[in-house]
Amino acid sequence: MSGLRTMIATEWLAWRRGARLVVIVVLIAIFAFLSPIAAYYLPAILSSLGDSALRELIPEPTATDATTQWTKNLTQIVLIALIVIAGGAIAGNVARGTAQFLLTRGVSRAAYVTATMVVGLVITLATSLLGSLVAAGMTALLFDDGDPARLVAATAVWGVAAALLLAITWLASAALSSQIGAAGIGIGAFFVLQLLAIWPPAARYSPAGILALPGRIATESVSGAELWLPITTSLLSAAVIAYAAIEVFRRRELP
Repeated sequence: MSGLRTMIATEWLAWRRGARLVVIVVLIAIFAFLSPIAAYYLPAILSSLGDSALRELIPEPTATDATTQWTKNLTQIVLIALIVIAGGAIAGNVARGTAQFLLTRGVSRAAYVTATMVVGLVITLATSLLGSLVAAGMTALLFDDGDPARLVAATAVWGVAAALLLAITWLASAALSSQIGAAGIGIGAFFVLQLLAIWPPAARYSPAGILALPGRIATESVSGAELWLPITTSLLSAAVIAYAAIEVFRRRELP
C-alpha cells in the first residue's frame, strides 16, 4: 500500500479538475429538486389532459410519491452514470499511460486501485446523501406528510447498491483494457441483479434485492431479515469484489 495517501490526494485532484464530479453533482442536484416537484404536479398535469372520469382515478400526490421518484432517479439514471464513469477509472488511465507513470513513482498497484475505489465511493455517498437532504427539504415544502428520515434511509441503502455495482465495474476496469467493456460489465450486472430479484427468496435475502430495497423503504416498513440480509450480503460481496480488483490489477501486465 505504499503511496496510498499520495494516490488518494492525486485521485481527488483528478475528480476536482475533471468533468466527473460536475456530472454527478449536477445530476443529483437536478433530481433532488425535481423529484418532489414532479411528484407534486404530475397528477395535476395528467388530470388536465384527461376527462373527468380519469381525474377521479388519479390519487392525490403524497410525500411517498416524492421519495419513490427520488429513489427511482437514483437507481435508473444516477447509478448508470456512475457505472459508466467507473468503467474508465482504471482502464482509462492505463490506456492513457497515467497509471504507468504513477506506478513508476513509488505508488504500489494495491494503493492505486484502493485510492481509486475509496475516492469514487466517498464522492458517491457524500453527494447522494447531500442530495437526499435537499430532496427531503423540497418534499417538506410541498407536502404535509413528509418523512425526511425515510428518504435519507432509502438513499443510504441505495449507497450500498452503488457500492456493489461500482465494485463489479472497478474489477472489470482493473482486468480489461476497454473502458466501454468495463462499463458494459457493470451495466450487465445491474440488469442481472434486477432479473434475479424476480425470484422472491433472492430478492429478500441476497444482493439481488438491493436495487429494489430503496424503493420498498420509500413505500413500506421493511425490517428484520428482509432489510439486513440484502444489505449485509451486498456489503460483503462488494468487499470481496474490491479485494479481487486489487489482486487482478497486481497480476495484470501493463502496456
